[in-house]
Amino acid sequence: MKKFGIGCLAILGGVFGLVLIISVGAMLSGGDDDATASDQTTTSVDDSADAAVAEDAKKVDKKSTEATKSDDSEKAEKVEKTAGIGDPVRDGDFTFTVTKVTDGPARIGDEYLNTKPQGKFVFVHVTVENHGKEAGTFFGDNQYLVDTQGRKASADSEAAVYLKDAQSLLEEINPGNKLSGVVIFDVPKDATPASLELHDSMLSGGVKVAVK
Repeated sequence: MKKFGIGCLAILGGVFGLVLIISVGAMLSGGDDDATASDQTTTSVDDSADAAVAEDAKKVDKKSTEATKSDDSEKAEKVEKTAGIGDPVRDGDFTFTVTKVTDGPARIGDEYLNTKPQGKFVFVHVTVENHGKEAGTFFGDNQYLVDTQGRKASADSEAAVYLKDAQSLLEEINPGNKLSGVVIFDVPKDATPASLELHDSMLSGGVKVAVK
């Protein structure tokens, strides 16, 4: 009877041990599955984040490229729109049209009252029209000539006194009226006019006209 009881206990102990081993194995297997699932979830999140960053980078590059193209187009448009001789350009209330640019004489005036240049005279023939609501004053000294060496010369108002019908010393233009005059510049003998900077007043932004 004792032997039978001991045998039963041994069998029960073996069964219990087997169940315990199976349970532990199942728990360990489940932990691995959870870790794998966790790793897969983390990988998926990382991949999504990388994809989002890449997409944002593409958008930034696209915007940068479009901005560069826009800047290039604006620069090209400005170059194309640079006015030349015969083109009307507006600054403030005045519209200027440069009709021609010529070398002036070695002396302006008559044999008694005259003036000579330090270098050479350049005559800029221009038409000025007032589009404003009030009278405006066209003043030769507000105009500038830039040569091919980048030198900027102001007008020679004294020489304009000696030139008949220069109409560029200090001329008032009523609204709707226009005048044709000559702005005189005294520039170095080696100067070649490249452009003009024309203003309706001393403080205006000015407008550029290419003459070369």
